[in-house]
Amino acid sequence: MRDQNLEALDRAHPGLADAVRRAGACTEADFAVDAKTGVVSLRASGTYVHSARDPHREAIRIIQDVKRSEGIHVIVFFGFGLGYHVEEALRSCQDIHCIVYEPDTALFHETLKWRDLRHVLGSDRLSLFIACPPEHAAMLLRNMHRSQVYAVRLRSLYSRSKTAFEQLDRVIDDTFRRRDVNRATLKRFGRRWVVNLVTNMGVLARARPVAELADLFRGIPALVLAGGPGLDEVLPLLPELAGRCLIIAVDTSLVAALRSGVDPDYTIIVDPQYWNTRHLDLCRASNSVLVSESSTHPRVFRLLGSQTYMCSSLFPLGRYLEENLGEFGSLGAGGSVSTTAWDFARHLGVSEIYCAGLDLGFPGRNTHFRGSFFEERSLSYCDRLYPTETMAWRYLNSGTPFYTKDFTGSQVLTDERMRVYHWWFENQMSLHLTTETVNLNPNAVGIPGMACSRPEDILAKPVRRPDIDARIRSKDLMRDDVEQSMRRATIRDRLARLAEQLETLAGLCGSALEELSGSQPDLTVLDKVDAQIMGIDARDVAGFLIQHAVEDVVLDASLHPVEKSRQIYTHLLESIERHRDFLSQENE
Repeated sequence: MRDQNLEALDRAHPGLADAVRRAGACTEADFAVDAKTGVVSLRASGTYVHSARDPHREAIRIIQDVKRSEGIHVIVFFGFGLGYHVEEALRSCQDIHCIVYEPDTALFHETLKWRDLRHVLGSDRLSLFIACPPEHAAMLLRNMHRSQVYAVRLRSLYSRSKTAFEQLDRVIDDTFRRRDVNRATLKRFGRRWVVNLVTNMGVLARARPVAELADLFRGIPALVLAGGPGLDEVLPLLPELAGRCLIIAVDTSLVAALRSGVDPDYTIIVDPQYWNTRHLDLCRASNSVLVSESSTHPRVFRLLGSQTYMCSSLFPLGRYLEENLGEFGSLGAGGSVSTTAWDFARHLGVSEIYCAGLDLGFPGRNTHFRGSFFEERSLSYCDRLYPTETMAWRYLNSGTPFYTKDFTGSQVLTDERMRVYHWWFENQMSLHLTTETVNLNPNAVGIPGMACSRPEDILAKPVRRPDIDARIRSKDLMRDDVEQSMRRATIRDRLARLAEQLETLAGLCGSALEELSGSQPDLTVLDKVDAQIMGIDARDVAGFLIQHAVEDVVLDASLHPVEKSRQIYTHLLESIERHRDFLSQENE
């Protein structure tokens, strides 16, 4: 039986069967077959995993609870056991995808001997994650709303692998928290991103792609300067550190580096908001090479954009405009510019990534380095009736603060806003094991997989500044006039095509709404309209601004399907008109 199950597993999940075979037997598992019914039961570490009397009935009851919950698209199973509950879910829930996370490979290997699970293991609605980091399972959930996912936790299996399953619970919770943050961010800044993209089309024509810098600094350490309070300790040593490291700043820390006498080699800025550009008010003399993204606020490029590298856009309109301009190169985005700066350093192929000011919390109950724009702004707003201490207290308590451990094991204050970044860095540490990342502040929030050191360790390294400068000069920072003109023509062609496709989409939405206005809409007509919409490249561009609205409509169980369709087409038409307005204003 085991060989047949492993063959089915190998066909559906190539390579996984070999890993299971290598696991060997589980000595803590006892199996028994009921002589009358033929039902197999399992005890692991002395505890029954399923009902000892009727595991089939138990599985039916568990999945009935799932079916009573509205809008469930995915079930996450914490452990596989003998697969009764997974089998019942696949049998009775035809529209549900099953994710199984099983940290005990030996137990899974042993269960395959006792039941014919070929139809389960071979299902295209089953995703198996066996003895791998929980983050791998969470990746499947990133595009799913919290209410669409149901977790099944068998108490016996959960207690057996409690540490792994608690970590999975935390990763899933962090994944959905990040989804909620991204959804709220899109709702708040979606239009601003589109306006910035349209305004920055000239920057696309002249900027170099980040892809050209891949592995340029292999063998050289990099120092990433974030804006946390831990930066204060490093700033006095920054001129000496710059002789030994590539210096990468973010928008908040650029002014601090300049005040210390160091113009960073690269500065990462990817924020769409005007107020974030105010960090650059005193940085106009910087010659740092700008690394950015096409939705960044246009003022950034007016202040620092003479030498610019651009990474691939995160948004449909940006990707649409970049399509015929060559590969830009992707950089990670974990909600903070520091995450992009870290991934940029990794993209450069550096030997180690040292981080200063990457505190991900409030050591000493401080929020930023001394002299930051945040601090200067608070001083200008405060008076004797509203002192800076009050403003700081409100900021510290506005994000649901809680204590966690720093690199020394002591407590440090952080909050829910920072938790998303904790998870992102922890996930990256597990995915890029060969990238050595070192935090220079022992009082920063401790990240598993990230080491901690002191600035003096960098000072013991050899001087590399001449080599760093030579590598930077080896790259052309500006495109010539002919190349820029050709790229501008390419962008104009893409814009013309986009305008045509938006007009076509508007017509299709109008046809669908006209059909839905009747008393008995013809669903075959709507199916034809949907097929035509799916065949148009610009559909993602048009749908970008309405993702949150469409999600609300789809999840609203009180709406009739016809009314859901009408609202979705209406939202899509409104988004099309907004994009056409933005584009027409730019052409004027």
